[in-house]
Amino acid sequence: MFTKNSRNRFDKKDSLEIGRRAEDAFARLAIQHGFKVTPSSEKGNIDDHYDYVIERDGKSHKVDVKSMKRKSRGDRELQDEFFVD
Repeated sequence: MFTKNSRNRFDKKDSLEIGRRAEDAFARLAIQHGFKVTPSSEKGNIDDHYDYVIERDGKSHKVDVKSMKRKSRGDRELQDEFFVD
């Protein structure tokens, strides 16, 4: 149930697949928690920066799913720390 994404020209490893797994896991969890999950349109994904619209109890929210990332493209390991501004 992932949104349509294509491989970035700088993605020489598995970043696309990691992102797809994160989006799929999010969608499955949202459904398990009673949300209706709708993938974004291409415009929504590219221009408006969201992956899904989730709806429950008459409320809807746009969600941009993020996966763990490498600190540097050359790194093997993903970092599991994040900062919220």
